[in-house]
Amino acid sequence: MADKDLRLREADVDKGELCLFSYPVDPRTRFNFLVRRKENGAVEVAFGSCRRCFQAGSYPQGNKVIRGHCREPMEVLQTSVPVSPEQDCALLPLQYERREGQLIVQRDDRKRKFDQWFRSVRE
Repeated sequence: MADKDLRLREADVDKGELCLFSYPVDPRTRFNFLVRRKENGAVEVAFGSCRRCFQAGSYPQGNKVIRGHCREPMEVLQTSVPVSPEQDCALLPLQYERREGQLIVQRDDRKRKFDQWFRSVRE
């Protein structure tokens, strides 16, 4: 699965419901991802873990993602906002495309963004 695009059926993403799941970013590394349809119908796709305390994990609570370490809710950053070190506990958005009823996150984009934002923190 790590060598494939992440694909989700758009019909499975219910309005107001959070989907948090683990998916491979490479053959050795699984990571949390978030998908949710906001009340206005817009879809968010993002990494589902904090950069600072990702080892503690994260979990859904209602329509929020809660950091496992400090138990505070995290918000998805806007795609146009540059990420600064002060935003370590924000959920980093992923670009996706809609095609044939699916939400698709390209494998190369998923891996490149993971390497950029998480790999250096993990090693």
